[in-house]
Amino acid sequence: MDSAQTGHFITHLRKEKQMTQKDLASLLGVTDKAVSKWERGLSFPDVTLLPLLSKSLGVTVEELLEPPASLPEAALPEPPRRPLGWKRAYTIWILLGTLFLGILPCIICDLALTGELSWSQFPISSCLFTGLSIAPLLLPGRKGEVMALGVYTLLLPPYLLYLTRLVGSPPLMRPIALGCCAIWLPFFWLTALLLWRDKGSHIRSVGLALLLVIPFAAATNLLLSHFLGEPLVDVWDVLTCLALAGGGISCLRAGSKRGQANP
Repeated sequence: MDSAQTGHFITHLRKEKQMTQKDLASLLGVTDKAVSKWERGLSFPDVTLLPLLSKSLGVTVEELLEPPASLPEAALPEPPRRPLGWKRAYTIWILLGTLFLGILPCIICDLALTGELSWSQFPISSCLFTGLSIAPLLLPGRKGEVMALGVYTLLLPPYLLYLTRLVGSPPLMRPIALGCCAIWLPFFWLTALLLWRDKGSHIRSVGLALLLVIPFAAATNLLLSHFLGEPLVDVWDVLTCLALAGGGISCLRAGSKRGQANP
């Protein structure tokens, strides 16, 4: 018995009966996830379910166990897509609502105590920055991810400059903030590109990202050394780089082994 071919046959028969996976699952007393696994060939229906399953689909048990060699193209499972799942949308809306509700008490308390917006500007600006950065994730698939990262890239420099003004930092902090943005924003984009291009388990992409941290961290040390006179390298920098290199190499090896096991 070929579980994949049987799964295709179950899909074909279910659609002929104009049933959803949930409809078929309710007739059999199982979950729609179980039906989905059958149709994708990831598992096989329990033997005790075969009589009821075959009856629900209008075939005999023998026909179900020995499906036709070829099926219409429409009977094959649809290729996986990346729709915006309700869990992702629900989570994002919860986050946005929480951020909005967090702003209101800050504004009310600040106005009641000081008569103006003073300390509340910190949570207000942080909540707005976070909310605007994650809101594009409501768009489906890759489009939402690209737009979210794009909005984050555009908003991060002015957000950091605004914070330096609020805390009354010395003017020296502004070029440091902008320099860190110039260093780490490309790192975020490179990491995202690695993950988007990797169709597997992302282990190799994680390994490459860990190795990429090392030169970007070195660039950050160079920036701080230039403006603040900090040592370019200390023992903690060396230990951090060794840990990143070890983790990155381990992930690359694990990804290579998995790729060889699943060519």
